[in-house]
Parts: sequence; structure tokens; C-alpha cells
Amino acid sequence: MHVFFALHGFPPRQNGGTEWETSRRARHLMASGHRVTVAAIDQVNPQLDSPVLLESETIDGLPVHRLSLRGGQGWESPAEHDDPRVYESLQALLRADRPDLVHILSGFRMTAAAIHAAADLGIPVVLTAMDFWLICPRIILRRGSGELCRPPEDPMTCVTCLATDWRRYRLPHHLSLGLSSQLLGRLWRRPELRPPEIDGIHRAMMQRGPSLQRALNRVDTVVVASRFLANLLGERLATERPIVLMRQGLDSSRWLPAARAARDAVHIGFIGQIAEHKGLFDLIQAFNRIATEHPELRLLVFGDHEASWPPDRERLLRLVRQQPRIQLMGLFSNGAIRQVHAQLDLLVVPSKWYENSPNVILEAFACRTPVIASRLGGMAELVDEGRGGWTFAAGDVTDLARVLTHAIEAPARLADARKGIPPVRSIDDEMVELVERYESILLRHAPRSQ
Repeated sequence: MHVFFALHGFPPRQNGGTEWETSRRARHLMASGHRVTVAAIDQVNPQLDSPVLLESETIDGLPVHRLSLRGGQGWESPAEHDDPRVYESLQALLRADRPDLVHILSGFRMTAAAIHAAADLGIPVVLTAMDFWLICPRIILRRGSGELCRPPEDPMTCVTCLATDWRRYRLPHHLSLGLSSQLLGRLWRRPELRPPEIDGIHRAMMQRGPSLQRALNRVDTVVVASRFLANLLGERLATERPIVLMRQGLDSSRWLPAARAARDAVHIGFIGQIAEHKGLFDLIQAFNRIATEHPELRLLVFGDHEASWPPDRERLLRLVRQQPRIQLMGLFSNGAIRQVHAQLDLLVVPSKWYENSPNVILEAFACRTPVIASRLGGMAELVDEGRGGWTFAAGDVTDLARVLTHAIEAPARLADARKGIPPVRSIDDEMVELVERYESILLRHAPRSQ
């Protein structure tokens, strides 16, 4: 079959989890004899000379079309959730390629327009919700002011959340512990009291839910990787299509071998983006609280601190200078995952946002490394207490210090946790299920095309 992937970026230019997972799936399908094409939104850039720029290349036999869009997909614009430029560009590519099926990953930047572009041509659509974009314009269900958010039923809640991007609304929000946003939300229900920029966001948020609902009803299957996200979508989107839980598989075929070496120190690890919402600074605080009583502890931080947001980078460097037992290990290639985990006795995933089905936990389990994770979102369903790891209250430094101490104070405890690590799904198993899903969809569509 011919599968057409559509998403918000693709390696090597974009290297996030969704991008790499799509690359692995594409290559697995090609190795199995299927034909694959990829379309990605390369960038949104107000400096482009034309509204849309299309660049096409072939990467190791895989055709990749990269779209760049001039101007923004700002929250005040309907293009944030249904971009006509994407519709026209993607439909032209689909008319030329005539794939059997379109598989959209996330929806961010591709918007509902990608669904309509395929459905209007009679091409079946699979949508994998990789994040929370369908129910949150910020994608991460976390306010600009830092608080977690449950998907609101009232669009005005989104409006007041997005308004905190402006300092004139963010500062009062912080000082009043959110009371100012509640008051503004009541005022802004009256159109004549809304500032122009707020009125634009309000119109777009009023349109967003119904627009995405219409698009979802044209999708054949919605795929999610966590029960947490399946439940959220079920609560907030009355989709007519089934929501299928399909945990992602790992492609460990290129991982280099490595063995754990005996050592006197206990190595705690962090792997991920150097950013406040990933919880690294909470981990450092918890580490410092217990470091004096546990001189055998070391904290190894894997991530690109040089590319992080400058305030986060400076804060991290300052903390590392103050604590010599924290080491910055930098980036590593996918093939070095086993080598990285051979250096670790315990991985901490302290994210302060919900996450979905983070690869970093599954990779740790595949390498037999116990995990301490935030008791939040999709992380909580991956880590069973005492079986493979432990959980703690997200954002609670005291609770994280307590759990760290519990994990390391008895030598046999980490060994027992390692024995309880559950098996991890392989990409081969995932792709068998996915191809079966594709074939089932194509069979349903076959009578319509005769």
C-alpha cells in the first residue's frame, strides 16, 4: 500500500519525539515493501517571500515534502486550527501522489485542513493524537503562567489563559493568584469590553472546538498511545470515530550494546529537554536536599543545555557550579541509549506537565533502568509503584526527595525494582498492529471506490 504521513516536522531538520517516531514507522513500512511519502510543515516564518514554499527531497529513498508558511498561525487566527494554505498545498501533493491512506500525526501546524484535504479526495485518514493539541491550543495543557489545566469546556477559559502571554495580564495573574484572570474572563464576556487583541482570540477560540469536531468526524480512526489521552479526548470531543489505544514500540535494532559496570557511586539520571516544565530544577533541588546524607550520589544530566532558553541555561549552569556532584553530559545519539543507561542506576522523569506516553520511560525500561516519574498524565500509567519504579507528586520537591531516599537507602530495593520492570513493546509488534489497522480501513473503503 501507499501511506502518506503528514506532520509538523521531520528529521533531520526537526528532531522531536513525533518526528523520530514517524521516521521509524516510515522506514519500517518501506522495509516491508510498502510505499511511503512524508509531508511536513518545515517552518512558519513571517520573512518568507511567498505565502507557501515547497521543498522536496529524497532521504534514503523516502520522498519528503517540506512546506514553509509565511506569517503566523497565531491564536487569534482561524489558521491555527484550519489553515487554507495547508489545504491547498497538501491537496496538490495528494492529487499527484494518490496514496491509499493518509496518516496525520498530532495535527499541530497541519491543522484540520490536512484532514479535509484528504477526505475531500476520498482518501481514508488515520489521526494519531501525539499530544494535546486537539483540546489545547498551547498543546501541553499548561497555562502560560505555569499552572496545569484540564481541558476547559468554556472557550473563555482558553482566552484568559492565552492572554497571560502578555505581561500586562500575566503579572496581575501571578500577583492575584489567578483572580485577575477570573475577573477579566467575566468582563470579556461582554464584546464591548474586550480589547481588540482579546476579541480576535475569543472569535478564534469560539470557532476552534466546532471546527476540529467537524474534522474529526471525517477521520476513519483516532489513535492514541495512552489511556490518559484517550479519556481526555472522550470527555471533550464527541467523535463519531473509534479511539484506539496503541502504545508505541521501540526500534532498538541500532542500539549499541553496553553492560552495566560495577561502581561505588549511585548514578541518578535525567534525560530530556532543559526546560522548567520538564522538572529538572525540581530534581536538582531534591538531589541537593539528600546529597549531604548520601555522599555516594551523583546526578547525570543528559540534554542540550546550550540550545535551551537562556534563563533556563543560566540557572542550570549556576546550580551545577554550586553542586560538583551534578554532571552535564550533553546530547547523545539514538544508538547510544544502552550506553547511557549503563551509566545509570535510576532515571528520574520529573515533568510538570501531563506528558502522553514518553519514550524516555519506555527506553529506560528496555535498558532495565528503574524509573521515578511524576504521578501525572501518561507517566503515571507507565510506572507501577514498586514494579519498575516509583511515582511522586508532580512539582513537589519534598515528595521527590522522599521517594529518591526510599529508592536508594536499601541496596536491594533498586535491584528488586529492576526485576519488576515490565516488558516493552517493539516497533515490529506495533507495526503489525498498525498495518492490520490500515488494511481494515482500506477494506471498508473498497466498495466506495468500485
